[in-house]
Amino acid sequence: YTLNTVTSPTEPLMTNEITGVKLNAARELNLPFYARLQTGLDIAENARDLRAETRSWSFRSTGTATERLVGTYDLINDAYSSTRTFNNGDRVRWIDPAKVYHLFQQQPSYFVLNETSAYTSRVNGSLKLKETVSAGYLRGDMRLLNNRLWLVGGVRYERTDDEGRGPLNDLRATYQQDANGNLIRNAAGAPIKVSTDALTLARLQYKERGSYTKKHYDDFYPSINASYMVSENVVARAAYASTIGRPDLASIIPTRTVADPTATDANRVINTTNAALKPWSADNFDVTLETYSVKGATVSVAGFRKDIRGFFTSTRTDATLALLTDMGLPDDYLDYDVITTANSKDPVHVTGLEWSWR
Repeated sequence: YTLNTVTSPTEPLMTNEITGVKLNAARELNLPFYARLQTGLDIAENARDLRAETRSWSFRSTGTATERLVGTYDLINDAYSSTRTFNNGDRVRWIDPAKVYHLFQQQPSYFVLNETSAYTSRVNGSLKLKETVSAGYLRGDMRLLNNRLWLVGGVRYERTDDEGRGPLNDLRATYQQDANGNLIRNAAGAPIKVSTDALTLARLQYKERGSYTKKHYDDFYPSINASYMVSENVVARAAYASTIGRPDLASIIPTRTVADPTATDANRVINTTNAALKPWSADNFDVTLETYSVKGATVSVAGFRKDIRGFFTSTRTDATLALLTDMGLPDDYLDYDVITTANSKDPVHVTGLEWSWR
C-alpha cells in the first residue's frame, strides 16, 4: 500500500503567568462582648498566551503511486507487526513513524507541506488573554448571648478586567468588493473570488488574533451567617450570600466566524463571543436545624432558595451598526444575524429541602 499523508500532533506552546498579592489585617474590639473586624485586599492577574498548530504533508516522492509504496522505503515496523493481531487473528504490516521521520530528515523534498491548512491551524490556535481580578472586603464577627449567638457578616467588592485576542474567520474577505464594500459579481450573479490560490484566500479569510475584546464588570457582594445554640446539642443556622459565576475561558477569549455571503438569509450569520457578557449572580438564602444527639447520630434539615439573575443563554439578533463597530466589522454585514452568548433578562428561582442523617 502507499503512504499518502503525514500529520503532526498538535504542537502547543503556552505561557501562563499568574501574579497575585494579598493583604489582610484584623483587630479585636474592646467591647462587653466578643467582636472582631477584618479587612483586606486581593489582586490577582492571569496572563495566558497560547499558540497551537497542526501540520500535514503529502508524500510525493516522484508523483507515481508505485514509487510511494511503503515497502520501497523500508517504513515497516517489523517487531510491532509481528506481535499485533486482530481478534480474528489477522495481522497488518504497521508503518513505523520513526522511520517515516528519518526519511523526512534524509529527503525533505519528498514531503510537501499543506501550507493552507497549516496557516489556518496556526491562526485558530493563536489566543491571548489577560484577566485581572481586584477585590477588597470588610468582615465583622460577633458573639452574643453568652456566646450562644454567633454572627459573621461583611461585604466584598470585586472588579474583573478582561482583555483578549483571538482568531477572526471572515469568508467575505475572500471576495472582490467595490469601494463601497459591495460584492462584485459576474454575469451569472455569483460573487468573484479575489484569487484562485488557496493560501492567498486563507490569508484573507483568517486573521491571526484579529478579534479583540476588552471589558470589565464590578459589584458589591454582601453576606451574613448566623448560628444559634438552641440547646447543648441543637444548633440553628441561617445565611444569606450574594455570589457570582464567571464565564468560562471559551466565552472570554474572543473568536469570530463570519458565514459566506452567498449563503441563504437564514445561514448568513456571525458567530462570536460576547465582549459584554457578565457573570451570572445569585442571592442565596439557607436555613438549617441540626442536632447531635439522636441515638448517637447527627441529623440536620435544611431549606434553601436561590434567586439567579443573568444566567448564560444563546441569542440570535440582527446585526446593528453598534454591534458591528464593537466587533471591528464594517457595515457590509448589516444584513447578517449575530449569534452569541448573552445574560438572560429573566430571573430564575430555585428552592429545595435537604436532610441528612449521619
